Amino acid sequence: MEPDIRRDLLRLLQRAGVRVASGEPDLLLTAPDGTSRPTALKFQTRARLTPAVLRRLREQHRKFPASMAALFAANEAAAPVIVAAEAGEFDLVLADPPMVIINGAVLLDESPPRRSDQHHRVAWQRLAVERVLAIWEQPMTQHEIAAVVGASQQAVSTAMRANEHITHTPTDGWIGTPELLDVWLREYPGPRGTQTHWFGLDAPAEQYRAARELLSELTVGSVLSGDLAADRYAPWMLPSSVRLYVDEIIDFTAAGFSPADPADATMTVVIPDDRSIRTVASHVHGEVPADGHVVADPAIIMWDLLHSSTDPTSTEAAHVVRTAIEKHRAR
Repeated sequence: MEPDIRRDLLRLLQRAGVRVASGEPDLLLTAPDGTSRPTALKFQTRARLTPAVLRRLREQHRKFPASMAALFAANEAAAPVIVAAEAGEFDLVLADPPMVIINGAVLLDESPPRRSDQHHRVAWQRLAVERVLAIWEQPMTQHEIAAVVGASQQAVSTAMRANEHITHTPTDGWIGTPELLDVWLREYPGPRGTQTHWFGLDAPAEQYRAARELLSELTVGSVLSGDLAADRYAPWMLPSSVRLYVDEIIDFTAAGFSPADPADATMTVVIPDDRSIRTVASHVHGEVPADGHVVADPAIIMWDLLHSSTDPTSTEAAHVVRTAIEKHRAR
């Protein structure tokens, strides 16, 4: 580690009330409550610590004894990484904004106050309208948009009002400008909802097949997103995980899976607050199969690649999906 980077790291730990001494293999940390433990330090030299990078770093840490804590340091981190640190899965130090999390305790946090989700109502229908118009190949009438999104025509009209990235063609209907997808990606808070995490030994495609068979037996449909969905929409990456959206909590142990921590999971299943995920997916790829299993729309696939995938090539795969969206819209 560069001397100035290590110096800044030590200053943040000291500001958080953590005493630091040389140890094996890197540091001996003493938390404000007086507990001490040897800690292996890994500094992420990229600007952002993502779930994909975190997974690789944690694999490297497995060579150390179980008593050796893991401290990951970076300039900033994705929200799932911070959540995992707060759950006590590892220690975390961030520079921008300054944050120190040791043994699950947030000892320093100078990030801007986060609005409570309980008091912040997400405009799901407006975001769904933007998403549809950002990916649809041809202009749509308000009636068609309402059918795809699962909203009233009045709600669609309200969602489009004064949006400079939605244009109207006199004869064909409404469509989004090329910039609308970027606008949506910046505004979309993610599907939210309840997540369960599972571990399986088989390849992702086989894991999806096993999960899908169980869901079919239970007459529960699903929406496939993430790595596998990207591979189906715009083949390029080698999928490394499974991401499914369903409408109810399912126990996948009967399909050969074991419950897992988020960082170790090979399959994540989400009951989303964003109910448009299934509605749009049911229209975007044509007729819905009898078993109710569909692939997510490409905008949701892109969002998941950028924010939830643990694959190291997920950012590049998202670019491939975006290129495919633009190619279809240019026809």
